[in-house]
Amino acid sequence: EKEETRKDLPVITINAPDTVCRTQDTVVSVTLPEGLTNATLYHEFSHSGSEIDLDASDGLNGKVSHESYPGEENGLKFVVYAKTSDGFEFTVTKTVEILDNHILEHISAKDATASKEGNIEYWHCTVCDTYFSDKDGENEIELKDTVVSRKAPEIIEGKGQSVNQGEKKALSFTSNASYDDFKYVKLDGNELDPKNYTVKEGSTIVTLNKDFVSTLKTGKHTIGIVSETGEASTE
Repeated sequence: EKEETRKDLPVITINAPDTVCRTQDTVVSVTLPEGLTNATLYHEFSHSGSEIDLDASDGLNGKVSHESYPGEENGLKFVVYAKTSDGFEFTVTKTVEILDNHILEHISAKDATASKEGNIEYWHCTVCDTYFSDKDGENEIELKDTVVSRKAPEIIEGKGQSVNQGEKKALSFTSNASYDDFKYVKLDGNELDPKNYTVKEGSTIVTLNKDFVSTLKTGKHTIGIVSETGEASTE
C-alpha cells in the first residue's frame, strides 16, 4: 500500500481590523513564515477588485484609502495567494466590515479643578478612534480639543492669620493645588528658603516654622504657594 503523509500549510497571518468606519482607511500587513516569499496580496470588493502591488520579500503591508470604498459596499476582503516550496498553491483571506455609521460613546463634561484637568462633553468612535463635538458624529475634533485646563490654585485654609511680633507660632496654609505640582514658597514676593517651612500632601499644606515666624516684622505679609498650575496667595 502507498502511504501518504499530510503536510501542514505554512501559517500566513493577515493583520487587519475586523471593522472600519467608512471614513477610515484600512491598514493591512501580512506576516509570512520564514522561507516563504512568493506571496501576493489583493483586496477585493463584491462589485470590483484591485490588486495591492507590494513587495513580498519581508512581508506585505499597505493601506486601502477610504475614498476608494464603493458606496454600495459594506465589506472589504484581503486575499493572499501563496505557493509552498513543493508547488502547492493556497490562499488565505481576511474580511473587514465597512460601517456606514460611527459607533459613538458619549463622554460627559467634567469640571476642571486646581489638581485635575477637566473635559468638555464629546463623543468618541470606538471603531476608528475619532472624536466629535456632536452626537451625530459630524464635527470632528482632536482629543486635545476636549481638554479643559486645570484652574489656578487658591488658598483654601489659613487666610488672614495673625501673630504677635516675636511670638513663636507655626502658621499653616493650604493650597488646593496637587501636592505633586508643588514648586516653592514665596514670602512678600521672594522665594523662601525651604529650611523655613515644611510641605506635605493634602492638597498642598505649607507650614511656616515657628522660629521663622517669630522673626517677621510688624505689618502685613503675603505668602504664595507656587505650583505648576500657578500661585495661591494670601495675607
